[in-house]
Amino acid sequence: MKTGRIVFGVLLVFIGAAAFSGSLSILTEERDADDFFISHEQEFDRPSFAVASESVDVLTDAPSWLADWLTDPVDVRVSGAAGDGGEIFFGIADSGDVEAYLAGVNYDEVTSIDFEGSDIRYVTHEGSVLPTAPGAEGLWVASIEGPGEQTLDWSLETGDWSVVVMNADASPGIDATLVFGAKISNFILIAWIGLAFGVLAVLGGGLLLYLGLRRPTGPERAAAVPGLSEEASREEPVTPT
Repeated sequence: MKTGRIVFGVLLVFIGAAAFSGSLSILTEERDADDFFISHEQEFDRPSFAVASESVDVLTDAPSWLADWLTDPVDVRVSGAAGDGGEIFFGIADSGDVEAYLAGVNYDEVTSIDFEGSDIRYVTHEGSVLPTAPGAEGLWVASIEGPGEQTLDWSLETGDWSVVVMNADASPGIDATLVFGAKISNFILIAWIGLAFGVLAVLGGGLLLYLGLRRPTGPERAAAVPGLSEEASREEPVTPT
């Protein structure tokens, strides 16, 4: 019994501590007013006509029911503005359509990005074709353009996707400061539940450890040692002299 209490107590403490620390980490992550978890500001300053992300494969090999279940609660956000206050364009489209749209155009493809810092790496695609204004194209599943601060929200879907940043008039020279974000429905509520579970698990595990490690006293000790209570009862009382 004591060994079982100790083992389960240790397990509960470890599980509770993990749930508590993980939930606390989620709750203390930087979020915006709409509960999107957001990156640090990313500076994009390129002389080309466009900046495009690498193709992002979103569960294209997963069964459709599983892909839908995982992507339905997820929203992504791109927000920012042109450095010169001009009109900026953000768009999300199928990666194949983006490649076709930018074929022969001088643009930069982002190959890696440090969302916690400012390290961005590119592959430059050379070209001499002048692109058409992105807002006039019909390839985008979500897009936004205009002067000043712009925010593009999109509900995640399965597929191969690319994010494109351009000047709204398709002129060369990208100068923009962007922030990327993501939100999962009820994620904050789940984190609060995980935090409460962690506290209760640690307290419960601590209680089990206490019960398993403490030394029995009095009647508990007698019950824990077979025959001790019987021997004690058979002892003859000492007559004072």
